[in-house]
Amino acid sequence: MLGSAIVWSLLFVAPQLASTPICDDTAVPREDVVRGQLGIEIHDFLRGMTKDGFSGAVLLSYRGEIHLKKGYGYANREKLQPNSSETLFNIASVAKIFTAAAVLRLEEEGRLSVDEPLSSFLGPFPAAKSSATTHHLLTHTAGLVVRGAELNYDSRRTFVEAVKNAPIESVPGKEYRYTNAGYTLLAAIVDGTTGLPFEVYLRHQIFAPACMTRSAFVWEESIQNLPAAVGYAGDNVDQLHAVQPESDIWGNRGPSNIASNVGDLYKWILAMKDARVISPSSMERMFTAHVGDEGYGWHVIDAEHGRLFRRGGGLPGFESSLRWYEDKDVVIIVLINNHLRLRLPVVLGIENIVFGRAKNSE
Repeated sequence: MLGSAIVWSLLFVAPQLASTPICDDTAVPREDVVRGQLGIEIHDFLRGMTKDGFSGAVLLSYRGEIHLKKGYGYANREKLQPNSSETLFNIASVAKIFTAAAVLRLEEEGRLSVDEPLSSFLGPFPAAKSSATTHHLLTHTAGLVVRGAELNYDSRRTFVEAVKNAPIESVPGKEYRYTNAGYTLLAAIVDGTTGLPFEVYLRHQIFAPACMTRSAFVWEESIQNLPAAVGYAGDNVDQLHAVQPESDIWGNRGPSNIASNVGDLYKWILAMKDARVISPSSMERMFTAHVGDEGYGWHVIDAEHGRLFRRGGGLPGFESSLRWYEDKDVVIIVLINNHLRLRLPVVLGIENIVFGRAKNSE
C-alpha cells in the first residue's frame, strides 16, 4: 500500500499536470555562452579572478539577452573536473526566494493569509509568541527564539515544538533579526497547509511552472546523476578542503540547501517577468521593502543603477548571488563552490563592466 505522503502527492499533483507548461529549453541554452564585447570583457575579468581562487559559474543577461553563461575553475579539485554553466551548486540562502514564493502561492489559493497568527497553521503558541504571523517570519521580525537557541531539527514536529518552547527574543513585529529558523518554520507551514512534503510542493508548484528542471534539494534522487560541484572550505586556496554535502534532515528545508545552476535560476527570473508562478499582486508584495530593505525572500533596494532585487547566500563550501536590476533589465547570477569570500568582488566587478559600458553608450 502506498504511504500516505505519496498518496496525497498523487492526489494533489495529478489535477495540475494539464496546466504544466511545455518548457522551451531554447530560452536558456544548455551550452556555455560568451556573446559580444560585453561577454568577452566579463569572461576575461572572471578568468583573472580564478587566480584569486574564484571557482563557479556565472550568467549575465542584459536587456533580455544572455551575454555570458560560463563555468570557471573546478567542480571537483581532486578529479580536476571543470565547472560548466550546467554544473549544480548548493545555492545557500538564495533558496529563501522559493520558500517565500510557495507561501504567496498558497495565499493566492486561499489556503492561508500571511497576516494570520502562526497558531492557525501550527497549533497554539505561548501567549508571548501568539501574535507572530507568517509576515513576521518572511521579514525576519517574528522574534520567536533568542540567538543561539538550540532547536531540534530532526522532524517537523520536534522543530515546531522546539520553537514554541525556546526563550523569546522580542515582541513579534518589533525587531528585525535575520534568522534561518524562521524560514524553516515557513517550510513547516507549507508542509502542514498542503499535507505534502515541502520538496514535493516546490517541485510541482514552484519549479515546474518556471521550467526549472534541474533544481531540487541536494539530497533528492532526481538530480544525483547531474553534474554537481563539490563545496570547498578554507581561508585561502592552499587550505581548501572538500566539505560533506548537507544531509537529509527535516530542518535543512526552507532557508537553504537547494541545488541549482545559473540557467535554472535565470528561468526563475523569466517566470517572474511572465507571472507564471505567482500573480503580479503577489510579486508586488514580494518586491516591497517591508522592514528596511527586506521584502519577502529578497532584499529590495533603490540602488545607484535603479531598483535592485537582491538575494545572496553562503555556506562553508558555497557562495551565491542573484541580482536583478529591474529598471535596467540586468540579471547577474554568480554561484561559487568555495567560501573564499569572493562573491562580492566578483559581482561588483561584473557590475562595473556592465554599467560602465551602458554609461559610455548613453
